[in-house]
Amino acid sequence: DNTAKIAEIHLQDATEHLKLAHIALGQREVSIKTWDMVSEELAATFLLLGVRRRQSLLGGSGGSTEANTENMIRTEPQNSNPTIRLSPGKERSIAEPMKTALDIYTKLDNAQQAASTSYQLASFYAKIWTCQRDEVMTREKLSAAFKHYFDAHRYFSSSVVVIVRPEQLLRPQTQVLKNTSNTDDVNEMLKVINKKNDKKTFVILSLDLSSLFASVSGYEGLGKALACCLDTSNAFFIGHGDDDIDALYGAIIKSPTDKKWLETMSILAKSVEEKVFKLLLSLVKVEKQNCGMGFGGYDSNQNNASLPLTTATNSNDSDSGGSNSNSRNTVQQKYKNMYREALKIKFAAAKEKEGKPAVCDGSPSHSSFLSTSGNLSYVYELLSRLKGQDIAI
Repeated sequence: DNTAKIAEIHLQDATEHLKLAHIALGQREVSIKTWDMVSEELAATFLLLGVRRRQSLLGGSGGSTEANTENMIRTEPQNSNPTIRLSPGKERSIAEPMKTALDIYTKLDNAQQAASTSYQLASFYAKIWTCQRDEVMTREKLSAAFKHYFDAHRYFSSSVVVIVRPEQLLRPQTQVLKNTSNTDDVNEMLKVINKKNDKKTFVILSLDLSSLFASVSGYEGLGKALACCLDTSNAFFIGHGDDDIDALYGAIIKSPTDKKWLETMSILAKSVEEKVFKLLLSLVKVEKQNCGMGFGGYDSNQNNASLPLTTATNSNDSDSGGSNSNSRNTVQQKYKNMYREALKIKFAAAKEKEGKPAVCDGSPSHSSFLSTSGNLSYVYELLSRLKGQDIAI
């Protein structure tokens, strides 16, 4: 519509003026701080331009319309919208501004924004890879989607490895600045606060990457899709014991932003749980089918990747006898055993909730909080206990 066209014109004008600012400076050494400031604005403008074009041509809610690109990650997993075939020119009009932004952020050594831009590029290629004109282009776009997902995943996965206490993670930024006089301490605390948003982004990204794996690679892809979900376990960690829960609640009631974050994480936890059970069921069905067709047997008409077990030969089967058969059956039922374990954890959590009602202060907000934090703890335990089953991306 006209509003979108006018917005794009203004964004294009902004990029031209920012380029002129670089020309006026001549070179970075003249004023490093000013040059880098202009570069950051130029990258943000290019990224926003690419995202708006993607939204206009492909639809969906990927990316915010805010100028601050730190907020340009979706707050919900990518929907499976119908794919739309674009002309090569329109594809370039979306990809090139985002690639330019990625190049600028990389040169500025801004790892977080480079990862966010890679995520936006991955979301774009994930939407268009299925509707290319030939197999070569299809493989090229799919490869680009995986590459950019992996680049973003590498950064955001590292951001959730370090576990911090919830009173640090959720302490309002204003409180941090008031209570801390040392500049280094302030910077460190702001990094901790940023990790809160990185956790949310990491979970959404992992769900998107999981969906892409599940859609392209048959049995092997389903396994990797499951691994993506299990890798999000640390993002749902909220602490150990009643002291941590009380500290978390104390921060939540003082900060509406943190309350919103906790609600979002609870929604994402439910999405991850549902996806884990859905993937496990699919993998159990494939295992059952494979077992019925004989060792290594697979129907090529189903467009599934070969099982990892096909390295063994029929002659080895006959030579090794029953021991090899038992070992083979154990491996083939790996996901069946995982599914059983997941059900045990789910039923145990439900039983514990019924038999041990949470003690709250009587307020609806506290009751809601205990339910939400309990959901995060359950999903954390579920993913953590399933994670050590020899699955890797």
